Parts: sequence; structure tokens; C-alpha cells
Amino acid sequence: WKPSNDDEPSWESPFGKGRPGWHLECSAMSEKYLGKQFDIHGGGLDLIFPHHENEIAQSECANDISSFAKYWVHNGYVTVNKQKMSKSLNNFLTINELKNKFNGQVVRLAMLSTHYTQPFDWNSEILHIAKSTLDKWYNFYSPENIEISDDNLEHILDDLNTPKMITNIHKLYDQSIKGSKSSQDQISACCKILGLFNQPKEEWDSAKSKGKLSAKKIEQIIKERNLARKNKDFKTSDNLRKYLEENDIIINDIGSNTEWKYK
Repeated sequence: WKPSNDDEPSWESPFGKGRPGWHLECSAMSEKYLGKQFDIHGGGLDLIFPHHENEIAQSECANDISSFAKYWVHNGYVTVNKQKMSKSLNNFLTINELKNKFNGQVVRLAMLSTHYTQPFDWNSEILHIAKSTLDKWYNFYSPENIEISDDNLEHILDDLNTPKMITNIHKLYDQSIKGSKSSQDQISACCKILGLFNQPKEEWDSAKSKGKLSAKKIEQIIKERNLARKNKDFKTSDNLRKYLEENDIIINDIGSNTEWKYK
């Protein structure tokens, strides 16, 4: 229970005039949409105390239950080049920025390379490593939905141990290039359960071999850049211009419109 200032919502109580603490909002929302008990509750490590501990206490007391959530998954902190990710340090990344530079599978594999409970240091090197890895693994892509074996599935069942699963796929790759058909099949099965191999090999190879952005993609980026210019978000605008230039796209701003061409 929190004391309320005169300009804040408040109720009379045995503890004085005030309002519920903000932890109660999550208890109320989870009960409304998920019920009094549910399976998985997530959040950052910094929320364990006091937020999640208070949330457990008040939900279990209010609903007379012995277990609020069955499983708690707390993710580690994210840093960028060993520094805390924050807007104040101007090192903040968004998925929208990344998707303009890398295939979504590359971003996914890079993020899965660290266990969700561990600190995750984001840098460009891990993206290039992930892309190179996928280039190799895609040699054993299969369009068939192959059932994953129990010994390969156990890594995911071990608290979503994605780094161990990735290490295992590397071993399967080594066996595959020596001719093991079962290993080749399991590469595809393991990748798909991680959300990878979500486009046919022909599409992956086509994007890799052309090396140029499609006209549709360029128009999309220019649209995002012009919106950033309109909102005076010059950092985003400059970053998108730089990205286009790095991909051999020449742009020319004419008033609020932008023309482009390949080098």
C-alpha cells in the first residue's frame, strides 16, 4: 500500500489514504487474462525482487492458491559491446533497425547463441558469425517435416538450452559432411524447432547470391527514412542512408521525395 499525493488516485484504508502498489497491476492483469494460476511467467532478472516476489505473495494470498505460476523464466541483461544498452548511451538497438540489415533467421540464431538466463552482449560480429553458420547449415536443408530425435530434443527440454542445441547442430554438421544421412536429416529437424530454416534453400541462396537489395526492400527502407526525416530523427535517417550506401544504393533527396538507383 502506497501513500498517495493529493493529485493522485487514492482510497481510505486502515493503513491511511493511499493506493495499491504497482505490483498489483500485474496480478490483476494476469488473473483477468490467464486465470488464477498459469504456466509460464517471464521477465528480467532485475524484476525478481521486489516485483515478482510481491506479485507471488499478493496473488497467492488473494486467491488462496499454493502456486501462482508453474515456471519462472528470467532473462539476463543485454549489453552492447560490453556496455549497458540504453538510450542515454546512444547504443540502443531495435528489431526494425536490424531487420533492414540482416535476414530474420540471422538475428534469431545470434540471439539463441546465449542462454536466456545469461548476460547477452550484442555486437556485429555475432551477426556475421550467425550468417556464416546458416550458410553452411543450409546445405542440408530439407523441405520435409522430419521428426526430431529424442537425444537432440533433450537440449531444448533442458531449460531451453539453445547454446547446447547449437553446439549439437555443429556436431551434426561435421557428421553430415562425412556422409551421415541421419545427421543431415536431424540438422533440418533441429533448425526448424529453433525457428530456423523458415524459408526454402532456393530463397536463401538467391538472396545471398544476388547481393543486392530488392526494389521492394529499398522502397520500404526509403519510406522509413523519409518518416524519420519528417520526425527530425536524424540519427535513424543517417543510419538508413549509410546502410543503403553500403549495399551499393545511391539515393538523392528532392524535397520530401527520394530517388534511388543501383551503383
